[in-house]
Amino acid sequence: MLKFIMQTLNLRIAYDTNTLIYRFKQIPIIKNWIPQSLYGNDGLKSVFQVISILFHIVGLFLRKILYALLMIFLFQSSLKSKDGNILLTVYFFLTIMGAFCNNEMISASKEKYYTVTLMRVNAKKYALFSFFFDLIEQMVGFLPVYLIAIFGFHLPFYLLPIFILFHISAKLIGAMVALKYYEWKKKMILNNWYIMLPFYLLLFGCAYGLPFIPILVTPILFSVIAIILFLIALLCAIPYLKKTEIYYRLYRSEFTFNVVLFGTKSNQKEMQKKQYEKMIDEGRSINTSKKGYEYFNELFVTRHHSILTKSAYRMAIIYLVLVVVAGISVVVIPVMGERLNRILMTFLPYFVFIMYFSNRGSVITQAMFMNCDHSMLAYRFYRKADVILNLFKTRLKTILKINFPPTIVIALGLPILLYLSGGTSQPLNYFLLFISIIAMYVFFSVHYLVMYYLLQPYNINMEQKGMLYSIVSSVTYLVAYFCIQMKVPTPIFAIFVIAFAIIYALVALYLVYHYAPKTFHLK
Repeated sequence: MLKFIMQTLNLRIAYDTNTLIYRFKQIPIIKNWIPQSLYGNDGLKSVFQVISILFHIVGLFLRKILYALLMIFLFQSSLKSKDGNILLTVYFFLTIMGAFCNNEMISASKEKYYTVTLMRVNAKKYALFSFFFDLIEQMVGFLPVYLIAIFGFHLPFYLLPIFILFHISAKLIGAMVALKYYEWKKKMILNNWYIMLPFYLLLFGCAYGLPFIPILVTPILFSVIAIILFLIALLCAIPYLKKTEIYYRLYRSEFTFNVVLFGTKSNQKEMQKKQYEKMIDEGRSINTSKKGYEYFNELFVTRHHSILTKSAYRMAIIYLVLVVVAGISVVVIPVMGERLNRILMTFLPYFVFIMYFSNRGSVITQAMFMNCDHSMLAYRFYRKADVILNLFKTRLKTILKINFPPTIVIALGLPILLYLSGGTSQPLNYFLLFISIIAMYVFFSVHYLVMYYLLQPYNINMEQKGMLYSIVSSVTYLVAYFCIQMKVPTPIFAIFVIAFAIIYALVALYLVYHYAPKTFHLK
């Protein structure tokens, strides 16, 4: 077993080193100084091995600290409270969520594909080693976070081992549940959004909603739950993970399907095509009087109904249920009504993140490229300025139409909830709540399509290679996330959002009309 561990670690180090060299070769200034022969130069490669290991160690701590800062500490500071129970509550629910959405046992990766599928390493041994090695890394990486939580928020020191126990137990149970589901249904539980989306929304809502009620997880309650989970992990999860023989089938079917996309460029292209072809509704009829490029766009939307329109309606239904539940709650429980009223009058920035999450712009533009523009941009007539601009206008209408159902539920739901929770002395606030959500909806719809046309990030092999596109996308996410931490009076923030959305839309459309014919092409 020791020999197997050493071999696997060497494989992992070799993979990380080659990946680091490859990334350095993608940097314009540096790539000319790195010869292709470096991959076979043992001396220079040893230097990159050391750098790779250092990057891995530093990254291990930085990722955990950054996660805690963005997801826990900033939320705590926005409440202007040093109550450690709030921190425990957020950590508790996010960790349960992470037991499924960020579990090494069921996460596909290039390394797993290379190691098990190509190099024929024993799937069960590798899966268990990779999983438990990740648990050790998680335990070490989170130590600084746990110490900050204990000393910074005055939590009892005995929680240090309890934190570790809870985290590891949640991961073990999450792995067991996921593998049992795979044995039962022959598919990954993460791909079943009918189960996972409500589950994630419930946990996310509990993490950031319960502190406002407040219903909080105390150190004693946290410790009791951690011990119960540990017993379940010890008596059920660990024996199951050691006994089951599902790993080889899992790696050969699910992980190969996902990770083979990282193989040769021809394979990548074919597999991505197959993925999108499965989502095309070729049997759907289209009844429209539209002609030309408008008909062309209508045909595209109709055939991609399942990944575009259908998902937007699902989201609208979820939001409608939440609005109805919240409305009933504030009427039945007056205390909740008072709290919700204060939230609606100061937490409008929070809905920037919700609208970011709700917008289908990135999914729509990706589908446009994979199943339309990737082929059509090869023709000269399709790259003409008038064609690009006319299709842009048609597509902007389409994105606005697709994003409208969840938007209108939120835009109408917020003023209604404000009224039911006690109302406001300024009737204008009802209008500002409504129109500010509409402004966010317009902004994100325009933003994603404009980015696609000005920064077209995909190359001919369907790979997303646009560095600037990735940077702008990351900045968009960070700005939306940091809005969660803002507490600004609703009228002030609403006026700012409306003005910003109008100015941004005008500037963005101007840039598209002047530069899209030059930037929208295959790379």
